[in-house]
This record gives sequence, C-alpha cells and structure tokens, in this order.
Amino acid sequence: MKMGKWNKPFKRLWISSQTDKAIKEGFASLKPGNQFDRLYESARCRAEADWMIGLNVTRALTVKFGAQLSAGRVQTPTLGMIMDRENEIVNFRSEEYDTIKADFGGFAAVWRGNNGDARIFDKSAAEALKRKLDGSTGRIVKVKKTEKVEPHPLAYDLTELQRDANRRFGFSAKQTSGVLQRLYEQHKLVTYPRTDSRYLTSDMTGTLKERLESVAIGPYASLARPLLRKNLNITKRVVDDSKVSDHHAIIPTEETVLLNQLNTEERKLYDLIVRRFISLFYPPARYDAVAVTIDVEGESLHVKGTTIKESGWREVYGGDVSDESDEDSSADADGEESGAQLPVLNEGEAVKVQRVIMQGGRTLPPKRYTEATLLSQMEKHGLGTPATRADIIEKLVNSDTIERQGTHCIRRAKASS
Repeated sequence: MKMGKWNKPFKRLWISSQTDKAIKEGFASLKPGNQFDRLYESARCRAEADWMIGLNVTRALTVKFGAQLSAGRVQTPTLGMIMDRENEIVNFRSEEYDTIKADFGGFAAVWRGNNGDARIFDKSAAEALKRKLDGSTGRIVKVKKTEKVEPHPLAYDLTELQRDANRRFGFSAKQTSGVLQRLYEQHKLVTYPRTDSRYLTSDMTGTLKERLESVAIGPYASLARPLLRKNLNITKRVVDDSKVSDHHAIIPTEETVLLNQLNTEERKLYDLIVRRFISLFYPPARYDAVAVTIDVEGESLHVKGTTIKESGWREVYGGDVSDESDEDSSADADGEESGAQLPVLNEGEAVKVQRVIMQGGRTLPPKRYTEATLLSQMEKHGLGTPATRADIIEKLVNSDTIERQGTHCIRRAKASS
C-alpha cells in the first residue's frame, strides 16, 4: 500500500481458519487496515535487518574465504548455540562415581550427602559406606506429604507443537510445519498454524462446544462427549485476550473430521492438537507427593513417591503422569525413583536394611540439541518467529553446516572452518 502511495482507508480480511463459515464471517467483519500497522512495521524491521546482516555479511564471508558461506541475524546465533554445545561436549572430562541404594523390603531409598548429591567419587568411601549400611536398622525421621495440583497444559502454538512432534514422533520442525499446513489448507481441520500465542480470544467462546462436537468421534468420543453435557470450564489459561497479539492458539475447526482421509503423519499431528484441545476443559490433575528421609547409622537415605488422587486432564492422555519437560534438562544421575509407589510409612518407624546395592556410573557431557530443545533455545533467546524457525534449521542443514544424526543436530566441519 505504501509503495502504491495509497493514503486512503482500507480494510483487511483477518481469519484464523479456512472453513467456509470462517471466511464468510471474516468478510462480514472486515477490520480497519491501520489496526495492523504495528505488525507491518515489525515485519519490515525484520526484513531490513535480514538485508543489512544477511546480504552484507554473507557476501563478505564468501569473498574472504572463497567459499559459499552464509550468515544471518537468526541462523548465525542459532549455529553459534550448536557450536558452543559441541565445544562443551569436546572439552568435557568424564569421571567415575558410585551411588548407594538400600533395599528395605517394601521400598528402596538412595543415600545422599549433606550437599544433596548422591554421587560418591571415592570408590573406597563408597565401599565403606556399603559395609556400614548392610544389615543395619534405621528409623524414619521425616515423612513429608504434599498435595500437588497440576493444571492442564496451554493450547499449542507452532513452536510448542513442533517440539512435541519432535519428542514424540521424531518429526523435524519443517516436517511438522508441512503436515500442519495440509491440515489447515487442504483438510480445513485446524486453525491458522503460524501463531506464537497459546491462548484463545473471548469472541471464540461461543464456538468451543461446536468444535468439541466436531472432534467427538472415534478415539475422542468418550473424552469429548462428557464435556458437551455440561457448561465448559473456561479459565484464564484458555481464554485471555491480552495474550493474543495477532492469531490465537492452534485448535480444531468446526469441520467434522474423517480420520480415514488423513495419512499417518496427519493423523499423528491431528491427534496431538485434538487431545490438547480437549484437555483444556478438564480439571487439574491432583496427586500426593511423598518424600521420606531415613536415618541409618547417622547416614541419610531418601525416597520419593507419588499417589494419584485425580487424573484430571491427564485422563485425556491415558492417565500418564510422566514429566514432559524438555529432554535437555538432565535427569537425576542417582536413579532415585520419584514416582515409586510407597507403602504406608510413619515417622519414628524402625526399618531394616535387607541389602545394599552399589551402582557405578560416569558423569555425562551436556546433551546435543534435538530439534525440540533447539527450538526451545531459539524461542528463549528471541531468535526467529514460529513461522521461520523451521526454515532456519533446514537452511543450516542444507548449507552443510549442521546435520541430523538420529534426533540430534550435529555440527559439520564446514561450520568450524
């Protein structure tokens, strides 16, 4: 409009799904063009930055090194994160350690030092501790029971959906974008995909039951139909106008789905979106987290357990209570089972060590980035947008600076040159 020197008012069609109903409603409520000026300006800033950095630095690198090298305001720091992680791995020096676990018959507990670390780097000290605990009688000195309330996860934006599809199915970010675009354009089953919001807008509340009705078939019928018989519990974790800048979260449309018309990839991605959407209207999951401390010969041993009280939204996922946090966060090296089922234990109760297990291990370097964890880091540092992050990763792969090995992103020799 600016290049055409158009200074008169104009209106814009703004829709979030391509169903006939959404398009008709969009034309019936066209929005003033100046309402989107800030989006235009931010897009223009990104484009000019791409020119200033991408074109100029790419030409400089190519001329200096006599090779086809590229740089960009997003791809270069993204590659830098991968390089930094590789350097951390190369420079890492692994150490051997042992952990001590005592079996009390009905449950097992892990020894921890005063600093909370279960690893013992002195082999002789570990063996001496094993002998000290073996056959001894201890006393339960602390039983801490805490009720945990876990609200449902937020609806999907593009980056979160790409992360989840990578973790669960090994989909690349680009693959997820392509499949999602087909669900949006070809099948008209999901709303606009290239969004960075995980919330819905208040003007959509009247359509939510209709959307639930459209997905209440096949494997989702038993999950969605109970919701249709009552008022939906719509909280600020579902609808929040202040957290939607342009497009709302990715949810199903009102189109009735025919699952047999979807290929395997489309079914998998659609399943993620539908289950996440249904879970928005389920109550929180509730469980008791129990932490027990046992004193044996002046040494502290610890065990954690979980008792599920109400599955809540986890029922949509088969009652699974596993943690879905990023795999980049390292798991406990001591092997303590935080979800173990524990018998009834009381403070002051005497317990006897049946046997002691000493298990060896090695410290591990940081994990290489998967596309899921790389997307998380790009989002954390404000690199790219949900619409461009997959293309940036593909560009790095196609330029031979990184490669995929299984689910991991590995630097190639060209990246170090």
